[in-house]
Amino acid sequence: MSNLMLIGTFIRPLRMAMKRDLKEKELSRLDENIIKILASIAIKNKKRICYPRIITIQNLLWKYYQIKRERRCIAYHFRILEAKGYLTIRPRCRRNKDGQYKGKSSLYIICNKAIKFLNGIVKQSLIWITKMPKIFKQSFKGLQLETLDFAKKQINLEWQEIINKKKKPYRA
Repeated sequence: MSNLMLIGTFIRPLRMAMKRDLKEKELSRLDENIIKILASIAIKNKKRICYPRIITIQNLLWKYYQIKRERRCIAYHFRILEAKGYLTIRPRCRRNKDGQYKGKSSLYIICNKAIKFLNGIVKQSLIWITKMPKIFKQSFKGLQLETLDFAKKQINLEWQEIINKKKKPYRA
């Protein structure tokens, strides 16, 4: 057996163990925020897929959540989300005119587990707003229960519309 084949037999179980370890990790606040950002980009495009660069995610994390992380850290959290079943990640590349391959941003497919997670966040927010003390309700005077129910139905309809679209196989 060649040395390369021996190395391959050791690497495969190591990768499986690493994936198992990633599955056991709990979702952090950064993971939740990454899911929210990817979902907002996907909803804006009215699809379940999006392909932002990691630098774009990094900038959006800083802009909306004041979280500053390195690109490698964000890539690590993407691997956690993929191992847990929230995302499917497909690397993409293209060929230049001179024949060399150039990497492109990865394709992120939002799975049903992430959609259920986001619906749970919306539901908890609506419950929190409806059960607020009177002090906080004064700042939300114009917001009525009918408006909240309408907002919840609208969000569910948007996701159902995206989910029920004719699914095409995604190719890397």
